[in-house]
Amino acid sequence: MNLLVIGHVTEIHGPVQALETYLKNQKADFVMVKHNLLGGSPISYFSHFVKNIVSAYKISGKVDTFIGIDNLNAISGIFLKKIGKVRKVIYYVIDYTPHRFENPFLNKIYHFIEKLAARHSDYIWNISSRIQKIHAKQGISNEKNLV
Repeated sequence: MNLLVIGHVTEIHGPVQALETYLKNQKADFVMVKHNLLGGSPISYFSHFVKNIVSAYKISGKVDTFIGIDNLNAISGIFLKKIGKVRKVIYYVIDYTPHRFENPFLNKIYHFIEKLAARHSDYIWNISSRIQKIHAKQGISNEKNLV
């Protein structure tokens, strides 16, 4: 089994690093790609999307499981699944806020991407029951909407 895990990080240890440590301790066969979250711009997010695609293609054969830690990374996994490179996509939701950006247009784009990621992933790993309830209100089935 091969596993591709992609997330955005800061200098503060968080869920991305915790998952990486867990997988290492389990001696899992995985590739980890970490993007710097600080100073993100639309151009840097697009470059992260491209890097995600390239990282998947460096793995020979199909990627069994893709874990996208946040909606932007999950979207790249969904794209990879649609073109046949990935079998299963897990959208790992480590935070959610109704007002991510002050700019209403950017906030709408953020929520559009979040809903796409939730609807088209095979599973959603929510870090809290509060976020799980939000996805349930969006019509996500209990079978794929996990805490």
